[in-house]
Amino acid sequence: MELSESEMNKKRFTPSRAHVAIIVLALVLPFTVLLYKNETSNQSKAAGVAYFVDCLSGNDTNSGTSEVSAWKTLAKANTAVLAPGEQLLLKRDCTWTNDQLKAKWVGTAAQQIIIGSYGTGALPIIKSTQSGLYNVNITGSYQVIDGIVAQGVAPRTEAACGNNGVGELIGFYLDQTASYNTLQNSQATGLATAVSGRPGSNHNKILHNQFTNNTVMVVLNTSNNNDDYGAYGVEMQGDDNEIAYNTISGNDACSYDYGRDGSAVEIYRGQRNSIHHNRSDNNNTFSELGEARSADNVFAYNVATASIPSALFLVTRGAGDVFGPVARTVVYNNVAYFTSTTSGGGAAVVCYAGCSPSILAFKNNIIWSNGGGGVVYADAPFNESNNIYWKTGGNPQVYFTMDSTSKKVDPQFVNPLGFDFHLNATSPAIDTGTMASVTAGYALDFDNKTVPVGAGVDIGVYEYGATGGTSPTVAPTVNPSVTPVPTSLSTTTPAPTSTPIPTAIPTPVPTSTGVNLLKNPSFENGLTSWYSTNRVSATATITTGTKVNGAYSAQVNVKKSSSNAWYVQLSQDLPALIVGKTYTVSFWAKASKNLSIQNVIQQSGGNWTVYSDKSFNANTAWQKFTYTYTGQTTNPLLFTFNLAKTTGIIWIDTVSIQ
Repeated sequence: MELSESEMNKKRFTPSRAHVAIIVLALVLPFTVLLYKNETSNQSKAAGVAYFVDCLSGNDTNSGTSEVSAWKTLAKANTAVLAPGEQLLLKRDCTWTNDQLKAKWVGTAAQQIIIGSYGTGALPIIKSTQSGLYNVNITGSYQVIDGIVAQGVAPRTEAACGNNGVGELIGFYLDQTASYNTLQNSQATGLATAVSGRPGSNHNKILHNQFTNNTVMVVLNTSNNNDDYGAYGVEMQGDDNEIAYNTISGNDACSYDYGRDGSAVEIYRGQRNSIHHNRSDNNNTFSELGEARSADNVFAYNVATASIPSALFLVTRGAGDVFGPVARTVVYNNVAYFTSTTSGGGAAVVCYAGCSPSILAFKNNIIWSNGGGGVVYADAPFNESNNIYWKTGGNPQVYFTMDSTSKKVDPQFVNPLGFDFHLNATSPAIDTGTMASVTAGYALDFDNKTVPVGAGVDIGVYEYGATGGTSPTVAPTVNPSVTPVPTSLSTTTPAPTSTPIPTAIPTPVPTSTGVNLLKNPSFENGLTSWYSTNRVSATATITTGTKVNGAYSAQVNVKKSSSNAWYVQLSQDLPALIVGKTYTVSFWAKASKNLSIQNVIQQSGGNWTVYSDKSFNANTAWQKFTYTYTGQTTNPLLFTFNLAKTTGIIWIDTVSIQ
């Protein structure tokens, strides 16, 4: 079936951006409720000098070297001379408005510079209301920006375009000299671009962040020059960067030129970037690529959902477009699930203006799109195989000749309406993928479980029957403790074409038994040393209403359940244990009704190898649960309660490993 030029819904780049004309009526975010953890950081006790900034009680005449002698402004903090291994810490519950942070320092692979937070309350906020004043301007290298919130307030709105905000508001700006930096566990909202990587930026990592409702347009005018642009989660013009484990949602804005515009990840000029294990929802487009310099970018194990009309998953182009060709884009093991039935939009995947095997490789993906524009459009054959295409009710429209290994068939997700894209036992996706994704270095699925299981790789993001790490791959710590100084910042599935950041990992010293290895075991210091994680709907607090020991217990209220118990977690890092030594693990728990509590000891990072996985039945009375664990590794460990299986309130107290 041939399509007209308008039916193809081609997206045209301006001299610096790409856009698409689609109409969007509503935005619904079906996942991720932010969970704030109150805790006092011990970051200042880590090795190296730390400088403190307190927007309320600080004074720029202070030395800045302790909490009681903190500076007040980021302008003052920008004058600090930070040596490798030193830290700049911002006070929680603080907001700095139009006070740009300049991350200009240079660390080393072994001694990175930490920019984090201290105190209790919500993460520190850096807010911008001025066009062109970026919240965090990153020009240095080997810096870790951990747990910072970038917010924007548009300096003006466009009344005739739905009162959409207008202004050049960029949260985290990776300038041309920025290299080997890590942005993690941070948030951005109300901006035109959450993260912008300029030409020359390289080997940076954007990990475990939440970028939500960045709908401001940089340019929005009625000139009809195809120059509107903005509403980006990540806009990348640099090379060899990793964009992974992020939650990106709501990048969808009004546009005079295109009707609606915005994307989760925009690639323009960038090369060898790895975009993997991200969760996208209700973005106008998951990703668009443009400009002839762009090449060799990889998208793997991402999940994109949308209920807005005419949502797109991927748009790329050949040499026939003024902003092409974009060479050798590779797309492995993604799931796109778009439920709007609006007619007139483009296909969910578009490769045009000379699509070819040298433009796009597309394998092991599941694309489900109910829109009137069809599922996939390509104007010429490309490197396509081992995919599943579907729409509700069947008969998905695919505008190219499929490879014999691809199918138009229901993938048999466990619960697609509930966004559970695990496979049923009879799914045609099981063992029918190609090993190309594993060969390329993507050997963990969206659950961080090892691929493949059985005769072959499964199509989609989840490997049926996979075992191994149970920790999630999307934002494991929404509001993390900054106490641990990162020693290894590479993720579980490094970009196969990117040079990994070298890190110095000290040899762990085994800890002797006889004392409790957990910090703050009875929650007398709030949630200090504990990580609370939420991917459905839950709150974690401490309470004096019921407890076993001391004055407090931890209370977790699970308001929405999930088949993945780890969607709600309470965790703590463990020191290295002695291999072969037997430890006694115990904790007290009760619940508002009968429910199950999963307790896991696993590797912290890497493959998240599980060494112990126990389940306990809690009821309305306090009970003590005890088991033994024999040390199996000297690697750093994570001690975790997984609590999302059943709705209800869970109380935990007096946790011990000794």
